[in-house]
Amino acid sequence: MSCPSGEGCLTIGEGGVVVSAVCEHAASLIELRGARLTGSGVGSVLIDETIVDLIDVLREGELGLLGTRWVDLTNLGSVEVRTGSGCRVLLGALNVALLRLDSLAALSRVLDIEDYEVIDLRFGGEATLVPR
Repeated sequence: MSCPSGEGCLTIGEGGVVVSAVCEHAASLIELRGARLTGSGVGSVLIDETIVDLIDVLREGELGLLGTRWVDLTNLGSVEVRTGSGCRVLLGALNVALLRLDSLAALSRVLDIEDYEVIDLRFGGEATLVPR
């Protein structure tokens, strides 16, 4: 995953540790916007382990097929994911985002996510879908 910093971009590896001060803009990397780190250089770590878990879920299994481009963590009360097809997925607060990803995985089994502009999962137990 990559994480834009005030000075450019950082590459973050396993466990949320900054491994490079150079951003490798590869299609396979997920960009984190607004992620908070313990420092500003190599060896810094993402402050919230939930973010690492969130990225792991987005990269693996069914959700890995969505090709997540970025996750906006600027406001931890309103986490947003953008898929490879441009669909905006609204997850709500970071502390419930992993549960909401379970709902997104269930939806992806029965719907073609690419057919939707917005999937709003902020209100647990229900989804609002805005078609393209």
